[in-house]
Formats: sequence, C-alpha cells, structure tokens
Amino acid sequence: KIRWAIARDGSHDEGTEVELSSTYCGVTYASNGPLAIHHAALSQWSRHACYQQTRREAYLGAVLAVDGLAWGTLGFSSALPHASAFTSDDIDMLLLLARWLSTVIERLQTDDALARQQAELERLAVTDQLTNIGNRRFFESSMALAWSLAVRKERPLSLAIIDVDHFKRINDTWGHAYGDLALQRLAEFG
Repeated sequence: KIRWAIARDGSHDEGTEVELSSTYCGVTYASNGPLAIHHAALSQWSRHACYQQTRREAYLGAVLAVDGLAWGTLGFSSALPHASAFTSDDIDMLLLLARWLSTVIERLQTDDALARQQAELERLAVTDQLTNIGNRRFFESSMALAWSLAVRKERPLSLAIIDVDHFKRINDTWGHAYGDLALQRLAEFG
C-alpha cells in the first residue's frame, strides 16, 4: 500500500494498493539494496511488470529500514530516461536520504508510542483499578471543573453521592473477594 507519494500524473496516489512484485519498489525491497535504472526500455527491465504497466523509464530507489527491519522503500521514478547511468554519488545521496527518512519514521513511531503510553498513564491515574470508574483524583478534578463552569455560567450545580451502609459487614461475612465483586456491580450502575 502506498503511504506517501507525489506523482505529477496522479498515477501513484496515497492509499493506492499495487502488487509489490509488479513494482520497481518491490525489486528494491526484495534485494534489500538500492536499485538504479536509467533507461528501462534499453535494459533487462523492459520485460518487468512495472515497465510493462507504467512505462517508467528511470528509477532510483532504496530500502527504508526502521528499527533494523525493512519498512518500505524510497523511490524516484520518471517516464523519461535518465541522461546517463546513475553514478555512485547519486546512489550515495539516495542512501543518505533513505537513512535520514528512516530515522524520521522511527522518531515519529516512537513519539506516537509515547503519546499512547502517556494517554494510558493519564487514564490509569484517574481510574480505580477495581471498578474501572473515576477515582478520587478524577472526582476532585471533575468537581472543580463543574464548579468553575457553574459559577462562570451562573447555573445551579447538583451532586449525588451514594454511600453503601455497613459495607464492612459484607467483607467480614463473605470475604473481600465478594466485597470487591459487590463494588464492581455497584459501579456498573454508574
């Protein structure tokens, strides 16, 4: 699946799905190395599915490695042939760009993972582990926000609190496991 693409003719739009083996990118990915084609029609690449389907004459591509694994490819292609064979400087520049892009992708994935973990930590910080409802910290921050809003909007505020009388007797009579179950069932009504 193509994630990012810029194609003047619109032939490689983001989200487009193509059979990997029918692309120059697929060859690049499978070989785990750079691929340089300067004039496909005049080479063995004229028989490849990518040339047959798209008539891409020139291609320069490299593998993007993220966390040490092949993640995708960075490829540049043209319907026009390149003036001459790609040089080692061309390939070195491509590999440098691919390494930089791989590092950016790793950083973005790390940032995304950290953001998900931060959100989960924030959720856990305000959630009671047993009942999976808001804990005292959640109550206090929610109450402060509701109070502030009621004052600012000059509106009344109502609060209902449920207290379970003689809850200690449940734990003493049937045990803490049963008491925990009772609390979980009560939380379901909230």
